[in-house]
Amino acid sequence: MFFPRSKESITGSSHWVSNVRSSGPFLVHLDFQFGDNPGAFHIFTKMAGRNENVGQAMLLAFSHNRNAGETWVVREMVTIKTVKARQVFDSRGNPTVEVDIICSNGTFSRAAVLNGASTGISEPLKLNDGGSDYLGKGVFNVVENVNAILGPALFGKDPTEQTKIDNFMVQVLDGTVNEWDWCKPKLGATAILAVSLALCKAEASVKNLPLHQDIANLAGHKTLVLVVPAFNLLNGGSPAGNKLALQEFMILPVGASSFKEAM
Repeated sequence: MFFPRSKESITGSSHWVSNVRSSGPFLVHLDFQFGDNPGAFHIFTKMAGRNENVGQAMLLAFSHNRNAGETWVVREMVTIKTVKARQVFDSRGNPTVEVDIICSNGTFSRAAVLNGASTGISEPLKLNDGGSDYLGKGVFNVVENVNAILGPALFGKDPTEQTKIDNFMVQVLDGTVNEWDWCKPKLGATAILAVSLALCKAEASVKNLPLHQDIANLAGHKTLVLVVPAFNLLNGGSPAGNKLALQEFMILPVGASSFKEAM
C-alpha cells in the first residue's frame, strides 16, 4: 500500500459515499494522490449500530483528521458468493460457456465467450469434450471446471480485485506455462475468460462505475477515447479454410478526427 507522507501532500476532492447496513463487516477505503503516485488504503471493521458506523470506521482507519484534499469512500464489504457456469451456444452455433456471478450485496453479472475457431501456436488452449455430441465441440468439462474448481476457489473473495483474481486463476489454479505464456490447458481458456468477464461486470457494478470506465481504470488509462473502427478486407487461417498464414488483413482509419469521419 502507498501512504501519504504528510497531509499537505494529498490532492483530490472530498466526498462521502455510504452504503452500509446495520451490521458488518464494513470496508473503509481511501483513495489519494501524492504527486503523480496514486494510492489506496483499506481497513475492515465490524460495528453494531448504524449511527456509529461512519464515524467509528473513519477513526479506526486514520489517526489524523480528514482534510479537504482526501477522498473517503465508506462502503459495505462485498464478497463473491456464487459462481455458476452452463453450456450455451455462440453466434456460430457452437457450444460455449456462460458464467453467472452473484455477490453478497445482491450484485448479479453474466458473461459468455466465443468458443473460438483459431488455433495459433501462441494462443491459450481451450477445452472441448470430444466424442460425437456437437461434433466434439461440447464444453461440459469446462462447465465442470468452473463449477467445481474456479467457483469454490473464488468464494468469499473481493470482486473488486480483478487483476489479483485473474492472476490467481491463471497462475495458481491452472498454473500451466508453455514456451509462449500461461496457456491454460488444465481448466481451459474459455472457463477462465468467462469467469473473468463476469467478474469485470461485477466489479464495475460494486464500484458503481460504467463498465468502460472500470476497464479503463484496470488498464491504467486516465483519458477515455472512442475506439477506432477496423475494417476486415481478407480472411486467412483456420476459420477461412485457405492457406493464408495471417488470419485477418485489416485497415484502420488512423488520424480521423471523429468516429463519423472514420466510418
